[in-house]
Amino acid sequence: MKKNEKEFEVLKIPILTERFHPMNIKGILLLMWLFCALFTYLEYFFLKDTRDRIAALHGLYDIDYYTTIIIAVPIVILFPKVMSMKFQRLQFILFIITEVKLGFQMFLLGHIGLATVLDKDIMHYIFMVTIILALVVLSISIMRFKFLLNQGSFKVRSTLYKKRLNNEINQKVLMPIYILIGAAGISRFLGEYANDITMGIVSTFFIFIIYLIFIILPEQIMTAYCKFIFPGFHVKEEI
Repeated sequence: MKKNEKEFEVLKIPILTERFHPMNIKGILLLMWLFCALFTYLEYFFLKDTRDRIAALHGLYDIDYYTTIIIAVPIVILFPKVMSMKFQRLQFILFIITEVKLGFQMFLLGHIGLATVLDKDIMHYIFMVTIILALVVLSISIMRFKFLLNQGSFKVRSTLYKKRLNNEINQKVLMPIYILIGAAGISRFLGEYANDITMGIVSTFFIFIIYLIFIILPEQIMTAYCKFIFPGFHVKEEI
C-alpha cells in the first residue's frame, strides 16, 4: 500500500469542496436513512404480491429490515456536531455502509418489481445473472482503481484531477435534477395504475443503481483508509 498522500490527491477533492465535510455528511446520512426506511416499507408492501416468485427475496427482506433499525443507532449518535467532527472517520465508514445498503435496497426493490410482471423461472434466471454481473462490475472497478493508482492518475496535476474538479463543481448544479429524477421514479413505482412496461423500466433502473455504486465504491473505501492515515484527509473543526 502506498504511503504518500500526494498519490491520492484526486480522492481529496470532495473533502476540499466540502461535499464530504462531516457536517454535510451527517445530513446526507439522515436523508439516506429516511430513504432506507421508505424502501423497507415498500419491500414489505410489494412482497405480498410476489410470495411465490422468489423465496430468496423474502429472506433478504428480513435481513434488510433489521439492518435498517440497527443502522439508525450510530446515525443518531454521530449526528451532533461534536460527534460528527470528532468521529468523522467512523462517520465516513457509516456513510459508505449506508450507501451500499441503499443500493442493495433498490436492487431488491427492482427485482420485486420485476417479479410482479415476469414468470417465476425467468425471475430466478434474472436474479442470478444480475448478482453475478454486480460481482463482475465490482471486480473490474477494483482492478481499474489499482491500474489508475499505479499510473499516478490520482496526483494533483493529472488529467483525472482536472476532470474530477470540474465534475465536482457541476454536481452541485445537477444534484437537484438527480433528486427530481429519483422522486419521479419512485412515484412511478408506486403508481397504482402503472402498466407492466413502466414497472419493468423503473425496476431495471433501480437494479442498475447498485452497479453505479460498485463503480465508485473502491475509491470511497480508499478515501476512508486515507482519512485514517493522512492528516490532509481529516477535516479540522472550525473555531
